[in-house]
Amino acid sequence: TAEVLRNGGSESLSGDKLDAALDARGAQINAGAEREETWIGLSVLPEDLAWGMGVMSDLLAHPAFPADKLDEARGRANVDLKQRLDTPLSATRALFPQLLYGKGNPWGGTQTEKSLAALTIADLKAVHAKYYRSDRMSIGITGAVAFDKAKELAAKYFGPDRFQKVEKSA
Repeated sequence: TAEVLRNGGSESLSGDKLDAALDARGAQINAGAEREETWIGLSVLPEDLAWGMGVMSDLLAHPAFPADKLDEARGRANVDLKQRLDTPLSATRALFPQLLYGKGNPWGGTQTEKSLAALTIADLKAVHAKYYRSDRMSIGITGAVAFDKAKELAAKYFGPDRFQKVEKSA
């Protein structure tokens, strides 16, 4: 989800236009994910902080998820899958969870070409709708910015009015 979210851009700014806007300011937005976490990083000049947080907020709140970006990510992941058995360490990382937890446990699942082929835009949108919410975010801001300004920008761009909260179960 993270890679397609980042590379696909938002509903108002395509991935290619996002890249051009970032390049024009010498800025970066990167994204990645592991089993239980996703991170999105922003690097901008101090004078571009509000702009960058607005762009990142838009990307997180309204991702486009274009099909071509899913296909690109799927292609890269398939190459990674083919290479993961090339060395003992990467083979261990790929197969150990399955041996430890079993195939029926979510922690025992291993990505395969078949599971990647079955992944759809609807799946990405469902994960986004369920997990990309203000009450599931942690925000860290470092650099040449005063604490009060950082707090103000975080509330403006990542507060509950920008992201729908996850319903709490009884």
